[in-house]
Amino acid sequence: MSAVVDATTPSGRREAVSRAVETLVGGGTVILPTDTVYGLAASPDDPQAVARLFALKGRSADVPVAVLCAGTAQALSLADTVSSAAALLAARHWPGSLTLVLPRRADLDWDLGEPAHTIGVRCPDHPIVAGIADRIGPIATTSANRNGEPTPTRAEH
Repeated sequence: MSAVVDATTPSGRREAVSRAVETLVGGGTVILPTDTVYGLAASPDDPQAVARLFALKGRSADVPVAVLCAGTAQALSLADTVSSAAALLAARHWPGSLTLVLPRRADLDWDLGEPAHTIGVRCPDHPIVAGIADRIGPIATTSANRNGEPTPTRAEH
């Protein structure tokens, strides 16, 4: 399914979240706005969807994708350990554009790229991302441009 939703209104945001959730749960990929750029997203627990994300991006798994989360607790729960410095940064800068690279929980077998023992987590300050991650959990994402091309900052891009 492909559709553009006017997410500038509360009802449009609800519709955008619902459509994205349906697509991601079904193994698809979506383009979504974040607080910084437009992102290409997939469910991190679906290896085929994440592989499609890498293929659409046009890059190999040696450059990992980050995971966007609904909030600090969700993001930090993906880490094996969280240093006091990382916890302080998260408290100070989330929601926001800070990505923390943390030691990944050993039982988290998502194929997000290399290295497999770390995970990049972020809690964007955007209601659509928060709404999606709140309903289905963390979202594997990368910027919605082909590797090496300009990063999209507007829907028109």
